[in-house]
Amino acid sequence: MLVFAILVTMGIAFRREPEAHKRFMLLASVNLLSAPIGRIVLLLHGAVLTLFLLTDLFVAAAQGGVTEGLYAMGLTDMPYRDTLSPTAQAWFDRYKDRYKVEPNIGAVYGHVAADLTVTGLEKAGKDLTLDTFVKGLESIKGYKDIFNGPEVNFAADKHQGASSSFLAVVKGGRWARLTDPLSY
Repeated sequence: MLVFAILVTMGIAFRREPEAHKRFMLLASVNLLSAPIGRIVLLLHGAVLTLFLLTDLFVAAAQGGVTEGLYAMGLTDMPYRDTLSPTAQAWFDRYKDRYKVEPNIGAVYGHVAADLTVTGLEKAGKDLTLDTFVKGLESIKGYKDIFNGPEVNFAADKHQGASSSFLAVVKGGRWARLTDPLSY
């Protein structure tokens, strides 16, 4: 929801620039589709492979071990406090204190998206326009988040950012990384 809020806020900020406004509002709307799309399940070689299902920690912890052996692709470490870096643990604690619930992967992705947005805004400078914001985002090189995600690099002709992910499996009620990042 944080990404949605950021995109809507940007849409409102650029309401007098119709081309920018409609793009931000479209992106905000599309962002809402991530949860239903994330629950689409594919069968692959007898194992269940999911798209974006890592957004739900409760899937791995399902009662009776029904998800044991479930495979999925991910971008960052799962927010299990005991496996995070000290910086990410501090973020985890602040999040839990504020919201009275442990963060899930959606909170992680929201934090990374917000941090990238702030980085782009800082690089855009104080005279913010749509063009300077885009140039600010496109100038981000070597960005590393606090959750062991892939390095992010943007350019005028590269808007995807990251080009790798890793394979994970449910083991003992938790997501476990199986591979180093796989480039695509």
